[in-house]
Amino acid sequence: MIIAYCIVNCLFLDKFQNMKTNIDCFPCTINQAVRICNTLNIEDDVKYDLVIKVMDMLKEAKLEKSSPLLTKKVWDLIIDFIGIRDPYRDLKTFYNSEMMALENEMKYTIDRASDRLKASMKIAIAGNLIDFGVMQELTHSMIIEKIRKVEDGDLAIDHSQYLFDALKTAQSLLYIGDNCGEIVFDKMFIEQLKQEYPALKITFVVRGAPVINDVTREDALFVGMDKVAEIANTGENTPGIDFTQTSQEFNDLFNNSSVVISKGQGNFETLANVHRKDLYYLFMAKCHVVANSLGIKSFQYVCKRKNGQ
Repeated sequence: MIIAYCIVNCLFLDKFQNMKTNIDCFPCTINQAVRICNTLNIEDDVKYDLVIKVMDMLKEAKLEKSSPLLTKKVWDLIIDFIGIRDPYRDLKTFYNSEMMALENEMKYTIDRASDRLKASMKIAIAGNLIDFGVMQELTHSMIIEKIRKVEDGDLAIDHSQYLFDALKTAQSLLYIGDNCGEIVFDKMFIEQLKQEYPALKITFVVRGAPVINDVTREDALFVGMDKVAEIANTGENTPGIDFTQTSQEFNDLFNNSSVVISKGQGNFETLANVHRKDLYYLFMAKCHVVANSLGIKSFQYVCKRKNGQ
């Protein structure tokens, strides 16, 4: 079993390359530490010590690795320093609850749409705004306004027809989740997928342990994801996918599922250059580094098919 696991991971490493970290990612990483301290009302002298530790880590950072891999290292440092495993737990519960309160309104939006499947997908992408790791000035009203105006948002990159065509003959779909709150709209999209493709087996993937506001099994159960899909996890807590750390169970699912949906910016950054057929990225480009790499504007919606298919 150990030998097989190593072989699988070596195969991934041989053909896998992340988006590289940009120097512009460093301020966001430092701000992440500051925001956690502010969320927990940590005293200034402790906050200072923590930020200095983060800055020292950044001095040793390797820019060839992707930003989510760097974020995980910083997150683990922060958690060890403050001694709290899930500092955003209450805030995640709040956003899960708030988005669940919008569920009926969004279902009405979907039901009156000329293309319900695509409308539900756009709502799921709009929910990707809820990201404590990227957004500097995230407010409740900003999220609500963006989601309610989802019909006004066009897809800057729209490969959705390729995705829907692939699902017509697919036996299984692996849907890799991203953040709390938006998981409610992921569930609504999956409900539409099940209506359109009733024979499709769907597995929803969460993180193996808390990291920022990424979804865990606790979040999935809270919003009722288990009622529409099987739930699996990555086996670790990178805010993206790190095949040097993921479990063999996840790797098997990734390799063997007919279609993979990679939801969110962190998953895109770590899976941008992975080689497999029928891999699709759904996310909102929330920073200029990612947006520029795609030739689009920040906060535009993306449904992108893996290049080279």
